[in-house]
Amino acid sequence: TNPPIIFLLLLMNYSLSSHNKICLLSKSLKIEG
Repeated sequence: TNPPIIFLLLLMNYSLSSHNKICLLSKSLKIEG
């Protein structure tokens, strides 16, 4: 019995973490470049 709200929160958390990883990668690439 998993409420949809918890699923949405987990999905949002995963999306935010992925977005942060992409930002960190782009920043590190800019610094190296």
